[in-house]
Amino acid sequence: MKYQNYLNNVLKLLQDYRDSVNGVKAIYDSDKAKHDRELKDMQGKYTDEYIKEYDSKWRASNNYKDMLDKERAKKQKLANHNLDIIKIRLINIFKLL
Repeated sequence: MKYQNYLNNVLKLLQDYRDSVNGVKAIYDSDKAKHDRELKDMQGKYTDEYIKEYDSKWRASNNYKDMLDKERAKKQKLANHNLDIIKIRLINIFKLL
């Protein structure tokens, strides 16, 4: 059944996207853990005010939003294509009935 193939393609794209998001999350978690270690190492060497200011100004080394947006755009285009094919074929089937 061709519909199942198109649906399987969509599901595969969603799984790939989920894996990409999990990969980006792992990178972010590593980045955040490094920052937390830096903050812990600063204890006793710097004032609490300086540590709070340093923490508030911290930004991740990567732009994770852009990474996710690029990945989403790639997968979304392919998934929408497969869904459009399914939609057209279903419309044609119901026209015949």
